[in-house]
Amino acid sequence: MKLLQRNHPHSFPQSLTRTKTSDGWHLEANSKPNALTFTEFKALYSKCGEILHRGTIRTIETEEPISKPDYDEVIRWSHKVVELLNEHVVARANGKGLYHISLKTESGGPACSVFSGFSGGAVNVATYNLEVHEGAVENDAAA
Repeated sequence: MKLLQRNHPHSFPQSLTRTKTSDGWHLEANSKPNALTFTEFKALYSKCGEILHRGTIRTIETEEPISKPDYDEVIRWSHKVVELLNEHVVARANGKGLYHISLKTESGGPACSVFSGFSGGAVNVATYNLEVHEGAVENDAAA
C-alpha cells in the first residue's frame, strides 16, 4: 500500500453520494461520515496482519474464544467498508480523470463510469453497466 500511495497518491477510493437533479446528477465525494478512511484502512490492515500472524496452532488453541465484542468490531469494520465501496470514485492513474463505481445502480447491477476529457466546463463520460448471470459477469458498454 505504501508503494501504491507513493506512485499514485490518490488511489484510495473516496465515498460518493449521487443525487439526481433536473440538470443530471450531483456527485459529492467524501460525503459519508461512516465510510472507511485511508487512516482507518491502514489501522485495519495492521490489525488484520496481527490476527492472521499471531502464532502457531498451539498458541492459538490456548487463546480465549472469540467474544461478542470481537464480532461486533468485525461488523463495525464491515459496515465502514461497505459504506465506502457501495458508491465511490478513484482518480485515474494518469491523473486525467476519475472512475466512478456504483455497486448497485437503478438497473440493479454494478456500473463503472470513466470521466475523462475535461475541457471548457464539459467532460466525456463512458459508462459500463455489468450484468451478473449465474456467477459470470458480462459487460454492456454504453457511452
